[in-house]
Amino acid sequence: MQVRFWGTRGSIPKPGPQTVRYGGNTPCVEVRTGSGVLIVLDCGSGAHALGHALLAEPNAPRHGHVLITHTHWDHIQGLPFLGPLFDARFEWDIYGPRGFGPSIRETLAGQMQYSYSPITAGQFAAKVRYHDLLEGSFEIGDVRIRTYYLNHPGLVLGYRIEADGATLVYATDHEPHSPALARGDQPPLSADERQYAAFVEAADLLIHDAQFTVEDYDRYIGWGHSPVEFAVDLATSGRVRQLALFHHGPMRDDDSVDALVELARQRMNGSGVDVFGAAEGMQIELHGAPVVRAPARVAANVEARPLSVPTDRVVLLATDPQPARSLAAAVQADGGRSLDAADADALLRLAARHKPSVVAVQRQFAGHDALELCRTLRETVGQDLTDPAIIVVASREQEIDIAAGVHAGVTDWLLWPFKETYARARMQLWALRGACGWSPLPLPSGETRR
Repeated sequence: MQVRFWGTRGSIPKPGPQTVRYGGNTPCVEVRTGSGVLIVLDCGSGAHALGHALLAEPNAPRHGHVLITHTHWDHIQGLPFLGPLFDARFEWDIYGPRGFGPSIRETLAGQMQYSYSPITAGQFAAKVRYHDLLEGSFEIGDVRIRTYYLNHPGLVLGYRIEADGATLVYATDHEPHSPALARGDQPPLSADERQYAAFVEAADLLIHDAQFTVEDYDRYIGWGHSPVEFAVDLATSGRVRQLALFHHGPMRDDDSVDALVELARQRMNGSGVDVFGAAEGMQIELHGAPVVRAPARVAANVEARPLSVPTDRVVLLATDPQPARSLAAAVQADGGRSLDAADADALLRLAARHKPSVVAVQRQFAGHDALELCRTLRETVGQDLTDPAIIVVASREQEIDIAAGVHAGVTDWLLWPFKETYARARMQLWALRGACGWSPLPLPSGETRR
């Protein structure tokens, strides 16, 4: 498997004399397999140079696959400038996460509408198909791809790509779920954090968000990006072979990225992981042993048709006024409806009656501890963690107790204050997971819920 970086910068392009070595273009990574499958990870401004290279290559693949993590501008702004989209000799499949709003096709066409662009998606000469993705797995030829939701103020998918006996994980725009974990502590892991660790485990190459340092992090909680120290710890504990620090902050020049790489290498402390800063033009060849396996089931999550998702979901808000208003606005932005519970009994009655996809409750609510309410709610509504997802809102970091929450059946935690966009993404994620029958990894050491 061959990997080439065409764009490594985050947020906004930053070309200039201070970014010559690592590059100033936003995310775009090319992957080619031994059988000739072409995959493009994200379509930031780096896609412009990739497109020209493909057009100039006499024997370039004529069929490509674009896997978009999310549709924030820095990850799609290169799409109108990907030259082979305007060449009838080419054929493209474009994949991206589907939320409760427009499809991936509608969203991508939106940035190319008349008000913003002289070129519209209708001018593509290549044959283009669009695919809306949820979490799951699918195959492109002999390539197996697994998708996993990341933690960002927007619905983001990470991609685990397995081909030629090698594994590449592309996980950008991700923030650790626990602030303690982000700072390098070793708190108990939530179900989501354990799933994420399994998602990246034993990768031959992990391309991971490393926009901040621990020193920066407290100023940017909720921005949806990782400290470099977290990326290092994740790679070390997950037995990753190579770690590419990615999504360099727009204010980091080449020297400051060098400093991040040195910080990461010191933290590796002889773990054996090869860590480096991703740079434009860098090429890596991944080798692995041949793998014999049964074909993956191609799930309905890659169908081009509109997905059947729960757009009329009910979210019960049982929090103090300020976070309640933010959560309600997030729900309404997706066309959902929210119900307020005045006390614990009302919360249980409403949950039993409406079968909501998501319940949000303050850690201390109406004289009750949310963890006790969570246990009771699970008994009332059902034992399955996806029916409903229960999000506990903490007003102080000290109120977050991952271990106790796991045993009580808490699905997720939100630390107030949070951005409305962040809460919206987390609720979308859990509602979509519920629709797909998501189930967490079992508790460690054979433990059971109490």
